[in-house]
Formats: sequence, structure tokens, C-alpha cells
Amino acid sequence: MPNNDFNDRPVLFVPCYPPPSGFGDDTGIDRPVPGGIPYYLCPGIQVDTPYRPGAPLSARVTVANWQGGNSASIAMVALWWSPPLSGTTVPDPSRFIGFATVPLPSHGARNTTAPMTATIPASAPSHICLLAKVWHALDMPPTTQIAGKAVEIADPVRDRHWAQHNLVAVAASAMQLLPFLATNPLAEETVCELLIQPVDFRKSMAFADREHTEPVQTNALFRLEGLPDGARPAGENGLRHRFYLRPGEARELVLSVEPGHELQPGAFSAFEVLQFNGGEPAGGFGIAIRASPA
Repeated sequence: MPNNDFNDRPVLFVPCYPPPSGFGDDTGIDRPVPGGIPYYLCPGIQVDTPYRPGAPLSARVTVANWQGGNSASIAMVALWWSPPLSGTTVPDPSRFIGFATVPLPSHGARNTTAPMTATIPASAPSHICLLAKVWHALDMPPTTQIAGKAVEIADPVRDRHWAQHNLVAVAASAMQLLPFLATNPLAEETVCELLIQPVDFRKSMAFADREHTEPVQTNALFRLEGLPDGARPAGENGLRHRFYLRPGEARELVLSVEPGHELQPGAFSAFEVLQFNGGEPAGGFGIAIRASPA
């Protein structure tokens, strides 16, 4: 078991909480991530520079080690960017940001990498997702067989080696169009269900740490475009829709967000898009509707 004096192998993970408070300390063992945690907004990934397509982006990753014994381990950390996505994916080598190593003592010690920096192409979308991975030769992420090859799937919900930072921020002044990918990297067809809903108060505190403003409840009209069945589901303050994804499919969908009313300066309203494949949580991203600039 982790943190057992007779287990001197590294047990590495990217801490997903706190925030929010109330869950105790993340030991990396409680996976899938508990339902009250916005895993798509992992505080273990810290973005140091504003994101602008065509400009350098710099970020650091905090990692931890819950091994037993007295030895320290050298953790290896890598960071990728991706278009916004609601499911799991195999990171694209062409979107690699950087690599770092950090020494980690045992029994829950944490350390943060040096900044990893890369220029994001000017052709990148207006919002992106960051994916981080931590590993050691004695503590590797699991692999999945796809087309006869063993591949690593970025799965921040169920795998402690992976983390995701994916927040879309939009102004409340008018309808916004948000393209994103619903994904199925596996070799078999799956039933995909998308759930769009307001976040609860506990999750909104994690948004507040990121937005540096106050969360408020507001309504919004959501509509999905690009579904394989030709449907255009819409819902006030949220919606749910189920469809099939082919093996290896990454379907581009467009979510339109139409806020019900203006927000007061210094306020935002938080929603989330969650994907379930075959009934199991696959991923998601957050939406912060900000007050319009004065």
C-alpha cells in the first residue's frame, strides 16, 4: 500500500485537490477523482502567462510522491496542449510543450517543476486544454492496446499520473460559440453522453481561485451543433444528450452559450461540460461566463 514503510517504490501523482476544501489531502489513490472535484481545472497545473495563439505559453506542474520508506525519487514530467476536449485522448507529439524532472522525497512530499514554455501556433483555437503527465521507471501509467500497439491515454479522471487544466472563459455580453472535441480513443464504438450543467458551490470555489472574482448563479441557454444524428439539442441552464462515437473518433462539436442576462462587474457564473463513455466518466471542461468589460 502507498506510504507503507515496506513499499519503497515511487507512487507519483499530480494533486487534484485541494481546492476545494473538505476532501482532505489528495494522496493520488482516490481515483476516479471524487465527484465534487473539478478535475478539469487541476490546481497542479499552474499557467504563468496569458494564453494567446501565436505567443509563448509557460506553465509549471506540481507533482507528489506517496511512497513509503526513506528514499527520494526523480519524477519525470511532460506537458502538452490540445484543442478543448470533453473526453480522453492520446497526446499529440506535435503539441508537446516541455519536459522537466523534479526530486521527490517519500511520504507525500510535493515539488513543482521549472516553467515549461512553448510557442502555441497562431492557428490554435482561442481556448486550449493543458495535459500533464508524471512518471518514473518504477511507476508508469497503464497502457491500452489500440491497433496492436500499446498507447498511453491521458485519463485525468481515473489515472493519478495525468492531470488536465481546461477552462473556457467567455464574456456575458452576447451569444458565444465554443468548438470542442468529444473523443473516443479506444478501438471499439462507445455510447457517449454529454452533460452540461451549472457547477455547485463547492466546485465554484475552485473557479473563483482561477478567476479572482465572485461566483454568482445565472441562467444561460445552451445548444449543441455537429452531432452525428443531426440533432440540435438545447436547454435552459443545461442539457443532456447521448450519441455514438466510432472507434478512434474525435468529433468536433460546437456549443453555443447565450447568457440570460448581464453579470455585474467582478462576477462570473460557472458551468461544466462532462462526457461519459459507456456510462463511465471520461472527461470534461469548465465554462466561466464573465461580466462584460466596462
